[in-house]
Amino acid sequence: MAAIAARRARVGGRDLARLWHSWVAPPPALSLEELARERRPVAPAERIFLDRTRRVSTLAARDDTGEEKVFLYLDGEEIDFPATARVFLESLLARDSFVAEEARKWVPATDEPYDWEDVREILRVLLSRGLLHRRDPARAS
Repeated sequence: MAAIAARRARVGGRDLARLWHSWVAPPPALSLEELARERRPVAPAERIFLDRTRRVSTLAARDDTGEEKVFLYLDGEEIDFPATARVFLESLLARDSFVAEEARKWVPATDEPYDWEDVREILRVLLSRGLLHRRDPARAS
């Protein structure tokens, strides 16, 4: 444990997270058919599934400019979100599936729901990266 703590202090939390993800899991290949299916716009009533086979973690840290962010690490890829998206990401990662429109409500208790257009764009990005799917990956043949 002391060796890990020393390395974390020397390298920094974000760099250590990047390094770990690059070592443990290469991104899975998506077929052209899957990529095309995941690129179409998300409908509010559409059921979305989280791929539990992917290696995912989050880290709240400052970016290179000093801005507070939440970093989502997905099989070696780093995707940054504003610090205010922490509740959104925690809510998303806690579910196996959800109806897309529900994600608008994944905000701190004192905040207004997100605009649908913002949520749809985040879901589109995560669909394109293969973390989310339009059909249950556990049932895919």
